[in-house]
Amino acid sequence: DAVAPDAARVDAELVAATVRVARRSGPDWRGESRPLGSDQLHGVLLHELGHALGFSGHARRGNTVMVRELDAVRRFGAALVAGDGFRAPTLEALYARPSGTILARVAVEPWRSDRVDRMAALARSNALDGPFLRTGETRTRIFWVDARQREYGLVVVNLEATLRAPEHALVAPEARTRRALARSRDLAPE
Repeated sequence: DAVAPDAARVDAELVAATVRVARRSGPDWRGESRPLGSDQLHGVLLHELGHALGFSGHARRGNTVMVRELDAVRRFGAALVAGDGFRAPTLEALYARPSGTILARVAVEPWRSDRVDRMAALARSNALDGPFLRTGETRTRIFWVDARQREYGLVVVNLEATLRAPEHALVAPEARTRRALARSRDLAPE
């Protein structure tokens, strides 16, 4: 069920974002790349900034820079370069809500969230910083950081499918997290 914007919230904030965009296209069938045009580059930057600001995945349809289709993204870039400004209703809707607003709750089988729940409990008992979230088009990573700046992460497997059907989410622990969860004692240096 969707939750009203002023309902249950968690503390969340965007701490940092990094956007890397190539200035050249990937190789074509001949193995050649070419420089991106100004409209392409600006459109891709707008699209990737949308991801960096929290829009996971892609919009399935609509007049938004957050679709996957390159021609649509290029049109937004061309409008920006022409001085027409930029409006993004999907991003406006996302940011109209306070940070941390819970938009929906989806019931999942306990085994699907067990590793996240156990890592969160371990993090609390060991005063780890976090949780932090890094998300992109194909991957989301949830992680905590210890006093020695070591990260304990979990990866959401197949992000695109998870966004369509969250009840089928799969979370895989990274090596350090797998070892930490296997131990019953504190997170001691390895």
